[in-house]
Amino acid sequence: MHNSRIITNEFDFCQPATLTELFGLLNEPGGDDRLIAGGTDILVMMKEGRHCPKRLVSTMKIDELDFIEIKDGVMRIGAATKLKKVAAACREIKSILALHEGVSSIGKLQILNMATIAGNICTASPAADSVPPLLTLGTTLTLKSGDGERQVALEDFILGPGKTAIGRDEIVYSVNIPLPAEGVGSSFRKMERVGADIAKINIAISIKRNGDVCESCKVAVGSCAPTALLIDEPGGILSGQLISDPESDLIRRAGVAVSEAIRPIDDIRSTAEYRRKVAKVLFMDVFQVAWDRAKGDAS
Repeated sequence: MHNSRIITNEFDFCQPATLTELFGLLNEPGGDDRLIAGGTDILVMMKEGRHCPKRLVSTMKIDELDFIEIKDGVMRIGAATKLKKVAAACREIKSILALHEGVSSIGKLQILNMATIAGNICTASPAADSVPPLLTLGTTLTLKSGDGERQVALEDFILGPGKTAIGRDEIVYSVNIPLPAEGVGSSFRKMERVGADIAKINIAISIKRNGDVCESCKVAVGSCAPTALLIDEPGGILSGQLISDPESDLIRRAGVAVSEAIRPIDDIRSTAEYRRKVAKVLFMDVFQVAWDRAKGDAS
């Protein structure tokens, strides 16, 4: 049944309190399990008939998955940490303000109070607003199972719409963000039809600045390919260059490179032509904000 506000298929619901209990459930043979955190995506899919799991296994009562800590220059965010908590923590660190902006744009307060950082990643939506900022920051994920753990770069984790590299018996344990050094600024923007809507296009940038020289520039764009894209071309154009004017021809050339690197399509939210044109404009917008933040001139 499509476009229904009720879930019509029967399913079991399990709510383990520890990781040991969780891995025990995931290791049961023949299971058709689906992990659920805040449920802001999977429950909608179930109501629309796109997913009909036989069992939902919740992570929301597992205290081991709800944390934010900074150690050895890395911010580690537990998989079940709510987006509101993530946004608040990132707001306090100027070099990762793009992540604060991206997370805050995912939805209204009701969504931010329920949705989790790992949920936004594991849904593997090309338009996920947390993913472009995380890509520019060199984020890795810690995946855990009953047999151990492994580290996976975020850019290698999301394989396509709704597809990830996670194993059937694995969970995302933490999202690991190397905190940039001084002189780094970042910014995020998205185009949407209405407030808190899915992005027509979103973009994040992280710039390392030394005086008026751009030492590095990392750019990621979402909603313009099967996965969010980490785009190398702007960094190749701008790294090592003197930036006398954030609206110079050099910056415009980097913006054109972004628009040429994306692979947009026509869909219900926008057209490929519109996305290409907007990509250049959004790049110039986020570059100027991040450039000022890297110097400490803007919040």
